[in-house]
Amino acid sequence: MVSRPGSHLVRGPDTNASLMEQFERYTPRFPLPDEIQNMNRNETVCQFCGVSYLIHNEIKALEAKCQKLETELAYYAGITSREQALEQTIQNQRLKNNELEILLAVKDQQLNEKNNQIQLLTTELQKTQLIVQRVE
Repeated sequence: MVSRPGSHLVRGPDTNASLMEQFERYTPRFPLPDEIQNMNRNETVCQFCGVSYLIHNEIKALEAKCQKLETELAYYAGITSREQALEQTIQNQRLKNNELEILLAVKDQQLNEKNNQIQLLTTELQKTQLIVQRVE
């Protein structure tokens, strides 16, 4: 098989995907000095086409912003399940509260009945004591 000049430059889909992945996460070996990184945007933009000379820094800033937004999105995605769990907890607590109120009403009624019985027995005891005193 005879290789053509430049055939080593031809890349298949796997190679392109690998290169794109490497390019997406490219970090320069020697970052720009702080004074250049902190320049105003109008000082770093081409006056002819409007593209920034420091596009890498802008991409990194956008990646950081994207990461922050993805984190927020993950948090907000979990809110619905947490809200449903809290709603279920509230519903369970309302049912428990209703059961306790019913139980309290029953116990109050039983207490009133016992107080009435005590009152009746006390009255009977007093009557019996009066009868015993008269007999003596």
